Amino acid sequence: MDVGLSSEIPYDWSIGHFWPTKNILEAFNFKLKGNTKYTNLTYKDIAEILKTICPSATNGRPMINTKRNWGYTLPTIAIARQEFENYLGGSVNWPP
Repeated sequence: MDVGLSSEIPYDWSIGHFWPTKNILEAFNFKLKGNTKYTNLTYKDIAEILKTICPSATNGRPMINTKRNWGYTLPTIAIARQEFENYLGGSVNWPP
């Protein structure tokens, strides 16, 4: 299953990244399968979740390989970690 990140190309977490909403949904729903409270997430769910835990993520529809894809530009890993810690209300011991 393709979830937006190629296994052949190492991802540079020090820069932001555009991730198509379709791929975000596939990844979340794949990880949730088997959970006793499993339910498919929707595009609206993703928008609400990202607004809450990663407010700097921006949605848009850039041209990629001659197609326009709806999705989100996610921040750098440093910003995403800080926003997630703000969401949790505490610090996290992140791996190096």
